[in-house]
Amino acid sequence: MPEIMKERVSLEGKKVILVPYMKAHVPKYQEWMQDEALRQATRSDPLNLEEQYQMQLSFSQETDRESFIVLDKDMIVGDFIHGDPHIEAMVGDVKIFMNDFDNPQTAEIEIVIAEPKSRGKGLGKESVLMMMAFAIEKLGINTFEATMGESNRASLNMFKRLGFVQISRNHTFKEVVLEFQVTQLKHEEIVRLMGIHRPPKLEDESSSSNQNRMPEIMKGRVSLEGEKVILVPYMKDHVLKYHEWMQDEALRQATGSDPLTLEEEYQMQLSWSQDPDKETFIVLDKDLVVGDFIHGDPHIEVMVGDVNIFMNYSDYPQTAEIEIMIAEQKSRGKGLGKQSVLMMMAFAIEKLGIDTFEAKIGESNKASLNMFKKLGFVEISRSAIFKEVTLEFQVTQPKHEELLRLRGTVVKHELA
Repeated sequence: MPEIMKERVSLEGKKVILVPYMKAHVPKYQEWMQDEALRQATRSDPLNLEEQYQMQLSFSQETDRESFIVLDKDMIVGDFIHGDPHIEAMVGDVKIFMNDFDNPQTAEIEIVIAEPKSRGKGLGKESVLMMMAFAIEKLGINTFEATMGESNRASLNMFKRLGFVQISRNHTFKEVVLEFQVTQLKHEEIVRLMGIHRPPKLEDESSSSNQNRMPEIMKGRVSLEGEKVILVPYMKDHVLKYHEWMQDEALRQATGSDPLTLEEEYQMQLSWSQDPDKETFIVLDKDLVVGDFIHGDPHIEVMVGDVNIFMNYSDYPQTAEIEIMIAEQKSRGKGLGKQSVLMMMAFAIEKLGIDTFEAKIGESNKASLNMFKKLGFVEISRSAIFKEVTLEFQVTQPKHEELLRLRGTVVKHELA
């Protein structure tokens, strides 16, 4: 059969161009799939070249799947020409599968950035958003699912930051399934991010959780003052400094973060301020505070890091993943990270009913691993592929009482 693409369209974003998967792309794609780690990450079987051509033909003709090759715009030689495969700039692919016949508006989404030189640039995030916007507008999709290995921290963090929430976990296959419901609010946000106009009309939201979303005035309006640190809500005024920190590639790798533009960083801060499944505090170094601490003042001059928790395990609602970052070199080695983690844990136990904490850390980050282990976290899994360790802390009654005693030494500042 001739190569007849269902949709001969290319989509151009700020960093990537998505082009239809063509025959000319197959040899390069086949080369990528010789990498066992990539096959594991994409849950792909090894195929010979002829089978790979058959797979490409299937994607070009079948109506229940869509596939685009991701081009890195920085690598395109000359002008982009629609219809040209631009093999020199292909770095990955993004796919959706509409295989749920009982739920035809549900699609599974997959992304892979196969070329190491193009990772860590935000290409995966932009590709996913563009594919989602395309699927919403063209195919009427209102629910997306993503399945990935539980040790693939970078991918998990990216999808969670896009608003996906965990709906199940397979302990046998060590896989996590995340879901994204396209509410009107989220639809409009995707459209704004991608610059797409005249979005399809959606039904009004009926979810009470979304109707009750708060404006940017922060969910908690509380600051927590300990012996060495003060934890304050992440405010708009903090974004410029935070964005400056995230230009450091080592910090991005340590936190599993994609590089964001300043506008995207402001959107992320707004998400944190509204999302009931996340809590974040900026860490202030008390030694650096000039004058008195004023609750409600961002105290940008003394911000040195942040501490976060994610409650994304819908099947384990009392489990939270915790992250800590002390970004300022001058404030490392002073015990600020340890105290910030303990204060956040005490806050989460008392306010949110959390009884299990997880921390995912690169196996080379000895300082962080040692700190969490000294706090009582124990290793539950290790990924040789992603070189990452997952630690867990079960809040037993003695540990619960110990953390609450710590909570009693913390001064809580609240707005009237």
